[in-house]
Amino acid sequence: MKMALINDNPTQLNSDHYLLQATEIRGRWHLEINILPNVGVRFILQNKFCNKSMQDLITTIRIFTDTYAKKIKFLKKHAHKNFSANKSFTIHSIDTLKVKINDFIQNEFIRVERALTKRREQKLYEEIIAEKPYHDFMYASPKPRKVTCYIAPTNAGKSYHARETMLNEINPDDGRSIILLPLRALAIENHTTLSERGVPTSLITGEERHIDPCCDVICQTVETFDSAKEYNTIMLDEAQLTFTPERGAAYLESIVLARCNHLILTAAPESRSQIESLFFHLGESVAFIELDRLCPLVALPAPLTIKELKPGDLVIAFSTKKIHALAKEISARGFKVGTLYGAMSPSARRHMMQHYHEGKIDIMVSTDAIGMGANFPVDRCLFSENQKFDGETVRELTVQEMKQIAGRAGRYGLKNKGLYGSLVGFFDHDDFYEELVESVESEPIVAPLEKLYALPNKEAFRSSPLSLERTLHAWINATCEGSDLYEKNQKMMFEFKSRCHLLQDNIKKGIISKEDGINLLFVAINIEKHAQFFNDIIVRIHDKSPIKISISEGVNLQDLEESSELLAVVAQVQRLYPEFSETEDIIVEKQAIVGRNIYTKLIEMYA
Repeated sequence: MKMALINDNPTQLNSDHYLLQATEIRGRWHLEINILPNVGVRFILQNKFCNKSMQDLITTIRIFTDTYAKKIKFLKKHAHKNFSANKSFTIHSIDTLKVKINDFIQNEFIRVERALTKRREQKLYEEIIAEKPYHDFMYASPKPRKVTCYIAPTNAGKSYHARETMLNEINPDDGRSIILLPLRALAIENHTTLSERGVPTSLITGEERHIDPCCDVICQTVETFDSAKEYNTIMLDEAQLTFTPERGAAYLESIVLARCNHLILTAAPESRSQIESLFFHLGESVAFIELDRLCPLVALPAPLTIKELKPGDLVIAFSTKKIHALAKEISARGFKVGTLYGAMSPSARRHMMQHYHEGKIDIMVSTDAIGMGANFPVDRCLFSENQKFDGETVRELTVQEMKQIAGRAGRYGLKNKGLYGSLVGFFDHDDFYEELVESVESEPIVAPLEKLYALPNKEAFRSSPLSLERTLHAWINATCEGSDLYEKNQKMMFEFKSRCHLLQDNIKKGIISKEDGINLLFVAINIEKHAQFFNDIIVRIHDKSPIKISISEGVNLQDLEESSELLAVVAQVQRLYPEFSETEDIIVEKQAIVGRNIYTKLIEMYA
């Protein structure tokens, strides 16, 4: 055996290419050639060289590899981020070596180029966003918009005055007006009220649509706002939600992208400074109109027990499970009990609200969904607990939440005064009466603008050359990372990332297009709960097969509510892909049947 070279004393072929070792074993030379030693790519050449000296062999390899010196230098520059390390190739001739090195360098060169192109695209995309911060993304309006804000506590009539202002400005020549509301219940209530007044009105929520082609006004939930359209007047109800993690992103987009002649806000007094600061960032001023509460709100002298409940009471809890537990207990004492909670279908909610207004229900048990603007003939508002799950953690109610919910009692025009307090004996942590009274009766604490919560919209994804996942990452980097103003909602961003990953995987497989992925990314669905159903929708879009939901009238409440959730998803998909779905009328009819069955079940159980 003859050792020509050893590892710790390599022979340099060129600046980036080394012959590590050449060993002769029975007339056969074994060569180890290290390309880009900092990442450990190695070629092992095994052959018998009878007619060539070692120096001739080294010269041959040096001349060949010098041909690729420029590309090797390029690869070495980016090797620490983009190179596939620790590769080993075994070949048996110089010709095979040439082919292998050629293929290897060409493939790696293409791969690194692609990676660098993606990095350049991402950097460019981030720079485009960074040049114009999120709050500057406002579409240019034909003329400056007027901004008015009705600032007042609960039961001051701020929503009524804002709506009347909007109605007085209706002008078909200037386009339609819209009312953006935080809850489906409020959208339904406003739609009903305006329709009864003879105002041509449409309704749009995530679950349902009732479109009047000749309408002057659209009542819709904030999340369904179409920022690409121009309007005459836009009314945004409960604008203090702009500064909350749960709803802030949708509210912020509605304000920033509202293309209208007049933007009318309603908000709680605590948010005045925040609203002023936000519009300062937008380069706009706000005209504030302050209102006082129309009827007094008075604390009950002490906590109540279930024995002290009476017709006209509203009992508050913060989960569907607790709503049903309370309703069961209260109905067992002879009361006719109604229930309202977030997962209830729009049709069932509409029936329940009508039943309550007609006096056919003694006591309503509701989540805090009732805490914003819904008009009920409530004598006393009773908190059964002061903690809620906000999507991330169980926390105590804020002062503003307590005021907002307690203010449902004593609605002007329905009751002369409102009473509020606590109901003890049902759940843990019910010793909060004094804290409740102190919070509701406290003077408004005007909060400064500290953070805004933002999420990318469809246009942010459509304008990006990157994948869904990389677009989201770039958008977060440019908008939120290192920003003193913008912050991401961790839970919402995690859900967004999960959806991007799922949809991008289907895009890569060619099952759906990128545009399909963007559309489905914004469909409101609980992915964790309905992942299989969401995947079935993706497959059906690819196969162009019908998307249908079968319903049964005789199933239990849980199955009915699940059918309602899935129908709400199908209704959204139908608007995107009407050719693959049942008609909107059929879906609406199914929703009505399920909603009526849910309502009937609840009445049978508790009333």
